[in-house]
Amino acid sequence: MDDFFKLKQLLPDSQDFIDLRLNHKIYVDKTALIFRLVQDRSPKFFSRPRRFGKSTIVSLLEELFTHGVKPYDGHDSYFKGLAIENLYQYESTYFVLHFDMAQVRESCNKFNTFEKKFKNFIQKYAKQYQVTLDPLSDDVPTMLEELVRTLGRGKVVLLIDEFDAPLTYFLDHKDYQDVASLMQSIYGVIKRNQSYLRFVFITGITRYKDASLITEGNTINDISQDETYASLCGFTRSELKLYFQDHLRYVASQLFKLKYEQVLDAHLEQLLDILEKWYDGYAFGNLAEKKVFSTWSIIKLFSNELGSLICYWVDSAPLPSIFRRNFNLESFRPFLEQILKEDLKVARDKFLSPTSLSHMDKAVLLFQCGYLTLKESFGKHSGPDDIVLTLPNKELTTMVNNLLAGYIFNKKNLPHEKALFQALQSKDVSQLAHVLGIVLETVDYEKTPLTSEAQVVALIQVYLESHSLRVSVNAHQQSGRADSIVIWDANLYLVIEYKFIDSDNEAKLDAKLEEAILQMQSHAYGKTLSYKEPCLWRVCLVYSKPLRKIARFATVDLVEGPF
Repeated sequence: MDDFFKLKQLLPDSQDFIDLRLNHKIYVDKTALIFRLVQDRSPKFFSRPRRFGKSTIVSLLEELFTHGVKPYDGHDSYFKGLAIENLYQYESTYFVLHFDMAQVRESCNKFNTFEKKFKNFIQKYAKQYQVTLDPLSDDVPTMLEELVRTLGRGKVVLLIDEFDAPLTYFLDHKDYQDVASLMQSIYGVIKRNQSYLRFVFITGITRYKDASLITEGNTINDISQDETYASLCGFTRSELKLYFQDHLRYVASQLFKLKYEQVLDAHLEQLLDILEKWYDGYAFGNLAEKKVFSTWSIIKLFSNELGSLICYWVDSAPLPSIFRRNFNLESFRPFLEQILKEDLKVARDKFLSPTSLSHMDKAVLLFQCGYLTLKESFGKHSGPDDIVLTLPNKELTTMVNNLLAGYIFNKKNLPHEKALFQALQSKDVSQLAHVLGIVLETVDYEKTPLTSEAQVVALIQVYLESHSLRVSVNAHQQSGRADSIVIWDANLYLVIEYKFIDSDNEAKLDAKLEEAILQMQSHAYGKTLSYKEPCLWRVCLVYSKPLRKIARFATVDLVEGPF
């Protein structure tokens, strides 16, 4: 569709600020916040999950301090039309040292290679700014300090992006301590040379004390949970409406099966409500008031011609290696189950000042990597020393269910998800029972014996939610509680009544199915969802313990009468 490809060309496809502006890509203007950021001269550290836009901010800062906001070299300023154009009054420009640590550590498999590459980056800037370094200066901190002091007091801007990239990369390596010591020495240079540094901005995904970045009395100010900068990365709902109006209209046309020109403002609000459930909910500030959408998920959604509501960021952001090591441990399963059932409380000192990457609290690491978010302001309803963390949205709930499913089910033998969605789309109860039956057959009965209806309901819930379906268990209805209500966006509302029987007797199986049907009808499960017709589907399933399968199933229609 021509409209789609025109819209796709406008989407940001680079982390480079100049590239975005030069190629007329959409840039969500965060420069009013950035102006506030640069007014304060104290060195700052800012952590956010990957693919949330940290590198674009660093790239913008490099351009701002190198050229200011005035036109230069015969072209308009790249800040033309942005909020900061009328705010930033400084005429001075600065010597900018920008170190992308992910780039520095790239292709380095030992400390000596990493150190040499780091030195080469410093030499590159020395050459660029016509500084001759003392040939006897042969270590990174000495070379960097000499360069900073030679460039002049108050004249240097230091930008370090992804500071933790080499630490994470070398975590299990014998050279880790050498790499950590080198990174620590950089912060020593910053501390000793503040009068030479106009501005210091350091980004990372994780933060921990064994890197000596955030310590008591340190001159580097951690603004990661500062409510002022809570929306510096990510998109707010109002920003989506302002910058992506046409993209929202296109997705709404796909989701609601409308022509583009038929999409009304009411449809856009309905779509935004749906997108909030899927990709919003990230609260980074200590008050947990400002919530943002995942930058990557929204851009990938708008890049999808079908406008599919699927997991985008999770698929691009695998868990850190330190976390993946625990995935084969059965002890990790209760932690995942806990995340799905309830919010997590973490001691404030563990949250704000984790001691080391290898011993960091699981919940804190998941927060820093973007898999959990702040539920409420520090100490609001919990104890004053507790931080409450929760899953931010459906995308992350799906991810956790996927991890949990990896423990419970033999994934090699699971039916293809296409079979599941075909059954749902066609409302084929036989195929649905077949798919869910195969799922239950893959369960390791030694680890997870199926001995009750509640277990069957819970296991199928994990499976369905691992495929991005929303499941409410024991959902309150007009005159009772349905075992499960499964929601597939705007496509389907599936009400399920389960029965469990410790028998393979044909007559007893038939009777149990009849019992389920009568219960569904007498309690009118799903009646409160009748406005969703024809997307509403009621199903009864009977699981036989000795047969280890769904032995009976039926689609149910409510009979007329007083309920």
